[in-house]
Amino acid sequence: MPKFNQAKSLYVKFLQESKELKDYFRYRAAVKGIEFLANEINQ
Repeated sequence: MPKFNQAKSLYVKFLQESKELKDYFRYRAAVKGIEFLANEINQ
């Protein structure tokens, strides 16, 4: 589980940066990454 927490915090950081930079592509990549993590955890 620690690996997921580390990855989750990275994705949250990317979301915050993309919001500040108004970078849509980075935002979408972070959202996709979070969705991937959620799917992995739920399996």
